[in-house]
Parts: sequence; C-alpha cells; structure tokens
Amino acid sequence: MTSTVNHSSQPLPVQALLDEAVWIRSLARRLARDAAEADDLVQETLVSALENPPDRGQPRRAWLAIVVANAARALRRSGSRREARERVAARPEALPSTAELVERALVQRELVEAVLALDEPYREIVLLRFYEGLPPRTIARRLQIPVDTVRTRLARAVARLRTRLDQQHGGKRMAWLALVLPPPEAASLTIPLTGGILLNAKLAALTAAAVLAVVAFVFLRSSEPASPTPASAMTASEVPVARPASAPAPELGSVEAADARTTAARPPSADASSPAATVAAPAPRLRGVVLDSEGRALSGVPFGIGREKDGKVPPSPLGTSGADGRFDLDFPAEPGPLVASGTEWSTVLSALPSSAPGAHDAVLVVASRLHLSGFVVDAAGAPVEDARLAFEMPEDLRPRFTMDIDRSVNIRPETRSDADGRFEFSQLPRVRGAKLTVSANGFDAWQLSIEEIADPFTVVLTRPGEHSEVLQGIVVDAQGTAVEKAHVAFGIETVRTDADGRFVFSLADPRGFNARWKVSATLLRAIKAGFLPAQMDAPMVDGQPRWPASVTLRLGTESLSISGRVKARDGEPRAGLRVWAADSEVFGAGREGPLVLENVLAGIEGRSWSYVETDEDGRFEIRGLLPRAYVLRAQDPENLLMIEESGVDAGRDDVEMRMPADGLFLRVAGTVRGHDGTPVAGVSIHPMCDSYRARFRGDVISTSHDAVDGVVTDSEGRFVLQSVPRSLVYLRLDGAEILPLEYGRYAEGDPRFANAAVKELPRDEIESLDIRVDRRAHLQIQLTDPALGDRFRLLDTKGDAIELSVFEGNNRREGMDARIVEGRSPVVSGSDRGRTLVLLKGETEVGRRPVTLKPGETTIVPW
Repeated sequence: MTSTVNHSSQPLPVQALLDEAVWIRSLARRLARDAAEADDLVQETLVSALENPPDRGQPRRAWLAIVVANAARALRRSGSRREARERVAARPEALPSTAELVERALVQRELVEAVLALDEPYREIVLLRFYEGLPPRTIARRLQIPVDTVRTRLARAVARLRTRLDQQHGGKRMAWLALVLPPPEAASLTIPLTGGILLNAKLAALTAAAVLAVVAFVFLRSSEPASPTPASAMTASEVPVARPASAPAPELGSVEAADARTTAARPPSADASSPAATVAAPAPRLRGVVLDSEGRALSGVPFGIGREKDGKVPPSPLGTSGADGRFDLDFPAEPGPLVASGTEWSTVLSALPSSAPGAHDAVLVVASRLHLSGFVVDAAGAPVEDARLAFEMPEDLRPRFTMDIDRSVNIRPETRSDADGRFEFSQLPRVRGAKLTVSANGFDAWQLSIEEIADPFTVVLTRPGEHSEVLQGIVVDAQGTAVEKAHVAFGIETVRTDADGRFVFSLADPRGFNARWKVSATLLRAIKAGFLPAQMDAPMVDGQPRWPASVTLRLGTESLSISGRVKARDGEPRAGLRVWAADSEVFGAGREGPLVLENVLAGIEGRSWSYVETDEDGRFEIRGLLPRAYVLRAQDPENLLMIEESGVDAGRDDVEMRMPADGLFLRVAGTVRGHDGTPVAGVSIHPMCDSYRARFRGDVISTSHDAVDGVVTDSEGRFVLQSVPRSLVYLRLDGAEILPLEYGRYAEGDPRFANAAVKELPRDEIESLDIRVDRRAHLQIQLTDPALGDRFRLLDTKGDAIELSVFEGNNRREGMDARIVEGRSPVVSGSDRGRTLVLLKGETEVGRRPVTLKPGETTIVPW
C-alpha cells in the first residue's frame, strides 16, 4: 500500500487553531439549530483542521468557514438518510466496542477531573484558555498579569496534567492519549463528571471540545519531554501581580475548608431550594460621567476601552454620554480604561471602571483634540534625533474637580523626534495650563505653555556649555578607545556619550535631578554593559568641588557573575524560582526610572528590579556584578516564600541556597473591621512583599512589590488564606470603601512604619487576626483667598496627623500634608477618624477648623 503526500498543504499550527477557536464557535452558533449542534460543529471543525489542513496560501478563515458550513449542511440532512449512508459506508471495524466506549469515557473523565483538580491559578488559566477560548493576551488583560506569566502558568498546568495521566496509566502516554479525543460515534455517550453529575456529551461539548480536545492538541504537540529551560534574565514587567477582586463578596460557609486561592471567585454553597440557588446575582453595571477639563459635564461624547498603549488607535465606541454627561451600561466582558473615541475629543483623564463592592462611578475627562507637529533642532539648526517630547498636565488639574476621581488616571502623551528632528502629536487634549517639555541627551530641557505654541513649530535646544559652567569629558575603554552610548552619572543626573565618547553636564541646572533631589554632586561615574565602571571623585578646594576643564573616564575589564543552585530542604533542585542581588545600587536617574548599576552592566535597562529564573536543575547565574560581596535572595513566585544569603562574593560559581521546609503558615484567617468594630465586607486581601528596594547612597528611592492572588472578605468581614510565608511578607488590604493597609509591613528606615502597631504577621493569633481599617472619606479645601495657605493637615481625636492620599487609578500619592494649588486642593482621601483641619502656609499654622467626614461622601470645606 502506498501513500501520497500532498506538498501543497501543511499542518495547521496548533496555536493558530487555538487563536481561531472563539471565531469558529461564533460562526457555528449562527449556522446551527441549537447550542448542542453548534458544539458538534466546533468539534468537527477542530478535528478536520488537524486531519485535513488547508492548501498552502489558502486564507485560514475562509477555509474554516467552508468546513463549518459543510458540517452544518450534513447535520441538517434527515436522520434516516444519514444513518442509511453510514450503515452502507461503514466498515465493521469502524464501530468501537462497548468496552472501548467505556474506556474512552473513563479517560475523558480522568482528564476533566485532572483539570478541575488543578491548584489555582493553574485551573483558572486552563479554563480561560481552553474552555472560554481566550488568547493569552486577553487572559493577561482580564487577570491583570503579564502575558508571559499566562504562558508560564499554561505550560506548567499542561505539564502537571501530563504527569498525572502518565502516572495513572503506568507511564504509557499513548495508552491514554489516543482515547482523549471523542470520536463522532460517541455523540450520544453519557460522560460521568466529577461530583456524580451526568451530562450528555452534546451538553458537555463545551468541556469535551474546548477542554478535552484542545488540551489534547497541546498534548499531541508536546508529548515529548521538554528540554531544560536555561536560566534567563527577567524584569519586573514579567512579575505576576495580584488581581483585584471584582466579584461580590462571597459567603465563606465553612471557612475551615475554604480554598485560599479560589475563595474570591467561588460562590456560596447552596442547595436547590435556597434563594441563592434560584436567584441570579444582578449583572454589574458600568456607571459614570464624562466631564471636560474644567469639571463640567459633557453630552454626546463617544468613548470606548483603550487597547493601544500609545493611544494612536482610537477605540471602537462602547457608549455615549447622555444629556447630563452620565452613562449607564452593561459592564464590559473585558474591562479596561475608558478613553475618548471618535475624532473630536482626546482623553485628559482615563477612567478605570470597577465592579468591586462599593466602587464609585467612573469619571472620564476629555478635551477638544489638538494637533501639534514640527522639528527639534540645536542652536546651529541641525536636527536633534531621539528628543523626548512630553505633554504635561497643569498642577491645578485635579483641584478643578469637586467629586471623587480616585479611579481617573492622567494621560501623559509623549513622542520622540526622528532622524530629521521631526515629531508629531496627532491627538493632544487642549487643556488650559498644560505644557510641552522637550529633553534630549546633552541638551538643556525646554518647556513652553501649550497656549504659546502654534502648529507647526520648531523647538531649539541649547547645550549647557552655551550659557553656563559645565563639566565635560570623554569615556574610553582599557585600550583608550572612545566608548559610545556609555551611561555617565554626575550625582543623580545621567547622560549618554555621543559617537565620540563625549559627554557634558551643567554644573548648576535648577531644573535637573540634582537640584530637585538636593543631591551634592561630588562623584562622576561611567558604566556600560560588559565593563567594570569608571569613576572620579571631585578635587576639593576649600571644601568645594573644583572639576578640571575636561575629564577622562577609563572603563575597567569585564564585570563578574555569581552562579549556583537553589534546592529544597531535602536536596531536590527547585525550578522556576527567582534569584537576584538584593543590594545592588542605583547609578542614576534614567528616562524610565532609576538606573541600577548591576542591571546596566548585565545589559538590562528600564527596570530597577530584575532577576534570573532557575532552570530544571535549580541552576542560576547573575551577571553584571562588581568585585564585592552581595546579598542574594531566592523566591518562590507561587507563594512569595523567600530566603536570603549574605556575603556572597562575586565570581563564585558554587553557591547553594536551600528553601526552608517549614517557612509557610498553612492557614491565615481573621476578620476585617472598621475602627468602630463593625465588619467590612468586600475588602480584597492578598499576601505581598517588598522584593527589591532601590537605594541611592544608602537611601531607599523606590520599592518593587510582588504579590499573589488573594481573597475577598465576606459579609461578616471574614477571610481565609493558605500557604503564607512566615517572614518578609505582609497582607495588603484594599477596597473602594477603605484606605489601603499593609498589615504586618515594617520597612526599616521608612518613617511611615516607624510607629506601626503590627510590624510582622503575629504568629500567636495567625488564625484569628483582628485587622482594623480606616473607612475612606473624601474632602476638598476651597480658599476664598488663594494667598491664605498652601497646605493642610487632618488630625484625629488625639490630635495626631492622619495620612492623606490622592489616588490615580491603581496608584496613589500619600503624605501627612495635602497641597493647595491656586486656592483649591484636589479631592483627597482621608480617614473617617478625622476631626480637625489645620491650614498651613509654609511651616506656619494659619488656623484650625472642626470637620465631620462621612465614608463614601465628599466634604467641601470653604475657608
């Protein structure tokens, strides 16, 4: 018997088929007579796509549409004719025996049980990917985690499923793999599922087709053992973060048996006769208002969900504001920031909608669209490439609003000039008092009010040496060759060398980082990936730095590394753990934030916290290190369990770190209450840690947090968590009705936690915690005379200052004082414990007034 290979077609990639699953299901539902028939069409299409791929070059969707349509026509033919044809055409061996059907059903049930038995977050990822048919990027947006985290969890979930089924079948993978896909003859088979529920195969096709079949495709493509994953550098952008709770607070029922990782998503248990079993919870609504940049309601403004990071592609309209600027819609299936749509309006403050309990209305702020373009040149008229042009909102923007805009986020448009110095902003918002700032390497910053700019216009940048005293020089390597694009730091200020290795700084730039951070610049350093740093201390004359007319900085030889292994206490290697140098140092201020010296030496920029991941043998290597001893940390990303190893000399390749066997609290439980003792429902709680603290000259200037999924308090304020590390981890409490609390967090040297009542999780009462929170109230100060004051404080009944916060979506700025700009403060969040307002001008107290703050309301205080 001979076979013929069709060279005009090729197997359809499994990932490509997965990406089309939702589209196939949508088409099938339109062509089928009912949902069960649609599920049959989906199964037939998936199988056909694998067995008979389209011709090379044939449009994929056009071919899939034909497959679905053909299957639909076949299913519509009369049952008798179809049965007659099948009896004539079928071969005796085509029909499986009863024993084969039972075996196939048992294996399918095993796979379903294996999927449902997965620990979170793996079960949720598998169901979203293969049951709902969502692509990884959509899952990442829905769960608010990096897309690489989604792919990592999927890979681990599939590996766990394969391992479990291999073990159940004596290590013979093909013995169960051939039985996973249900054949067409099994269309009427009843499949027993977990918990004794019996579902007809057509009704279970969403599980059988989307979970069994598609997971089986993954198995078929990855049945060979995976090769070890080498350790590779990872950045903070790939770090999983906790997903905010968006569902109503569940009733915990038996809290002793609650699964910590799924409590937030699992509905309360109920029998068939209970109201909860028959009455569905009301669907969440998306309510809000559209305002202009002066705080006035706007009608007829279309808006949608922002998808593009740069905002250049307007979203499809989701809704339009009504006569009073308000809107009330079904909550979107894939929520995201609300932004202006169409061609007339541009976004000033996007709105982050929330369906969490107690969430306030979304506030979207827009302005008429402005187009700006032009050139960036130097004093000689030569184009300046890669100049950064940033649109900055005025300081008094938020004080213009008299309502809570906690979930509204500043839009910060920016662009860069091309090789000809050309730039363009296609959709800037026309906001009173906004400014355009231009900066470029080796030039002084330029700024101008938007009202003073006409389209098009030219920005002329000047170099520091053209009008002020400067520090200049050159960076070379060990052989004396000029080094291009090396980073040079003068205090906290940084520039990059040009093609000739040269750099220049202004010794007294009032708008520079040194002036803003009050840094005395007495040290000059240069770094570049692959080299050891060069540095020069300022020559001192009469206690003042006196720099020479020109400086040469000579880079050293190659930087060092540390490598080793991370193992469990029993000696087994631990794969997938993060390892990093906890005491690396900040070199200077970069465009995207702090520049960490070791990161730059390792070729990693743009992130302060970066780490490597252990491979299958537990091995890791950290590069870009200086010749000194380091503090290493290793962390399990699944539960944040960390260990620390001090005094590790750079250059070592034999480091061994051991994860503790008893480093976790198996169960953490308690109740969240207000200061009056009443329980607070709907509070999200998740374990969190300070993984990395960036330091400049010993002072912490930024902190990188990490978190894992948590739970939501029930109607009695109760919660249960499992597998929480005993040390270096605290509980983050958040919600629309409370001020955020980091329970058990203590950061040495941080004044916010100097008097913290709880500095770590209390071990003696770890299963009966009583956590007290501040209920969130809003207030705004409006001065009759703007000259009266520039700041205010809020005091409690004891006369102690209460922290005030300005929220911007998921971020916030907090402090004991709140600013007053042009006679008005922004609407700030404070505690309901506040009783007295203190008005300040500079360091002088102007006066005091009593105040009563109500949670969930905004109190306007005229003065």
